[in-house]
Amino acid sequence: MTQDTLALFVDDARAVPIEDAAQRLGLKFSGNRHEHPQPCPHCGGTDTFAFNTAKNKWNCRAGGVCGNDGIGMVAHCEGLNLHRRAHFLEACSIVLGRPIPDDAEQESAEEPGRRLQRIKQRRRQNETLPMMAARLSGTRGLPLKAGRGWRISR
Repeated sequence: MTQDTLALFVDDARAVPIEDAAQRLGLKFSGNRHEHPQPCPHCGGTDTFAFNTAKNKWNCRAGGVCGNDGIGMVAHCEGLNLHRRAHFLEACSIVLGRPIPDDAEQESAEEPGRRLQRIKQRRRQNETLPMMAARLSGTRGLPLKAGRGWRISR
């Protein structure tokens, strides 16, 4: 199986609107409205989960999660962890209503190495960011501005 097949599979899943994903999950639609509140299929409750077909968004107040795609909604409703490759592909499969392509769960020999390289590169960038900002500000550290991130003072 090629990486292109898997990429197309995931792209197809990302293109599925919330409405179609909700139908595949068997969620309730409330009349002609765009907002569809109901008990969360994963967390329970009485009126804790809703999806909006006009805005293409979903929200679970019980679990404190929300999103704007069918993959995330399916993962939450089915209790899948999107940080795990197999769970992500399963959510894509449910959204599309078709099986995961053959060998999709197997990483190629090069993929772990590329992933580790990206992680190392991000770590290096994250380590150098405070030092670069300190040089620009002329201070050893950076004061934090509440709720706004880093602030460089001169």
